[in-house]
Amino acid sequence: MENTFYPELGMTEKELMKKLPFTKATNGATGETLDFTWYGRIPKGWRIAFGLDMLKEMAAEYKNFTRHDRKNWRVTGVLEKYGELRIYTGLTTPNMDAILEKYTALSHKRCVDCGRPCKQRGDGWIYTMCDDCYEAMVEREGHGANLSTPF
Repeated sequence: MENTFYPELGMTEKELMKKLPFTKATNGATGETLDFTWYGRIPKGWRIAFGLDMLKEMAAEYKNFTRHDRKNWRVTGVLEKYGELRIYTGLTTPNMDAILEKYTALSHKRCVDCGRPCKQRGDGWIYTMCDDCYEAMVEREGHGANLSTPF
């Protein structure tokens, strides 16, 4: 396992898993706990913009879980989809859902690459990027060029 350092948290991936065990990634199909965090799957700009605040709120809610819920609650997937942060969980609670929905909504307004305020835009794909990062992406890949659908 690579021990990535997250500057926005001031800790490594191993330190994060030790401090907040619920951040360990889980195989959604088998339930097996993996040796890396799901936090690292969040695009860098969103980790910079709100990663620490999100983890603090999630940790506070996780402490309120029953022993059963702590054992069974897990993140099964993290990705950017339709220009927003998607965090999928198995078991959940209304309060945890509200926290995840809050940061999904915030992801619409923060650049996926650098974390600065931005707007969503599209050309068939939805991009949540500031002007500078969007222009760099267009220059690098073309306006939608070399971007293929996943199906």
